[in-house]
Amino acid sequence: AYLGTSVSTAGDINGDGYADIIVGAPNYDNGQTDEGAAFVFLGNSAGRPVLAQQNDGTPGAGALQPWGLSRGDGGFGVRMRAFSPRGRELVRLQVEACGNSMPFGFIWCEEATSSGWVDTTASADGVELEAVFSGLDPGLYRWRARTLYMPLSADQPGVIEPPNPTHGPWRRLGAQAIEGDIRVPAAVADLAITLDDGQEEAVPGETVVYTIVASNVTGPTASIDATVSDVFPAELLSVTWTCEGSGGGTCAASGTGDINEMVDLPPGGSVTFTASGTVDPSATGYLLNSAQVLPSGRDTGGDRATDPDPSNNLATDIDLLTPEADLVITVDNNRTTVPPGMEIATTIVASNPGPSDVLDATVGDIFPAELLSVSWTCEGADGGSCTASGMGDITDTVDLPAGASVMYTAVGLVDPAATGTLVNTATITEPDTVTERNPADNTATDTDPLTEPIFADGFFSGDTSAWG
Repeated sequence: AYLGTSVSTAGDINGDGYADIIVGAPNYDNGQTDEGAAFVFLGNSAGRPVLAQQNDGTPGAGALQPWGLSRGDGGFGVRMRAFSPRGRELVRLQVEACGNSMPFGFIWCEEATSSGWVDTTASADGVELEAVFSGLDPGLYRWRARTLYMPLSADQPGVIEPPNPTHGPWRRLGAQAIEGDIRVPAAVADLAITLDDGQEEAVPGETVVYTIVASNVTGPTASIDATVSDVFPAELLSVTWTCEGSGGGTCAASGTGDINEMVDLPPGGSVTFTASGTVDPSATGYLLNSAQVLPSGRDTGGDRATDPDPSNNLATDIDLLTPEADLVITVDNNRTTVPPGMEIATTIVASNPGPSDVLDATVGDIFPAELLSVSWTCEGADGGSCTASGMGDITDTVDLPAGASVMYTAVGLVDPAATGTLVNTATITEPDTVTERNPADNTATDTDPLTEPIFADGFFSGDTSAWG
């Protein structure tokens, strides 16, 4: 074969800023004698190679070798130097990345371009362009890159019809004829959560306020749609919550009931939930609450992010439940004086304003000796319970939920021979499991002077000599 029988300029075929040539070889043999061929020789400056360089996508990062590990947010970058081909001054970089099993040009391949159009005439050495990917699924990627040129109209000076192509050829890693492979790891986000109600003991019937803070401690990846959850214990009633973000963290503003919310947590960002509820007045034992934060599939396009320290993804707060109540008792026979020989009715009311329920409290009334043949009945209100009836003194075990009461009606005959004063005292005693908040109202006394019947003339004495 005779190489070089004809030579022609080809312009800038590959868009690297240097003229290329086409050489015709009419006597080239390739299975057939003198079948002929044309060869393209790419021009450059002093043998300078055209380089496309991959990196981990971090600004200023150095090059990564083939199969290098990129950063953990599904990102990597490609840099390439561009020149001005045939007067086209404005350029930008286009990169296509495909999963290892996908062919280039497949619809599921990803594309990235450098930002804006860049003037290549500022330097004789051209300009360096970079395009960065983010949010890729973890795995192995092949990529290719090319230069895009700002389209020119045919009437612009120096442009020869037909206009130049709008892009250069695809290039691979180091301008080699092999794929440039890079490994994208799973996202890494060090999520953490704390939970605290600021106390070690809780009183049934009172409000408890939890502060729940979910954060992305060190990243390095933003966690998008991480899930914060708190299934509040059954002993916590009527829960409402609010949420505020900090450091770029975002969350829903408010809600009711259990928390099961998606939040966004950039590195260093956090969200704070403030949840309040009332402890069931009947609760006993411990109040145990746990909150959890988990990364979301969106962090890595489908797989959960890697958390380098999952031990801080769960937090628990435990409070000892310490019931407290203010038991109250009253006693009254609705009289200011009591005549001997009269049957009287005494009303005894035991109540529990709360906050905690009280079971097995004791109501007692040792009736005075001057009151004979006592019988009594009892009725509960608002959940209170007591023994329905009895004879003689009262020593009764009662249940008094918060807000409940029991009422006794005791009937007895005042001893006809009684003199002086009729004094009746009733008591209520809390069980050992409950702390009494105000012992002063656990005892009540009714005191009435014993007097003879009042006669029609208004005198107390039955002595007729006093009449007059």
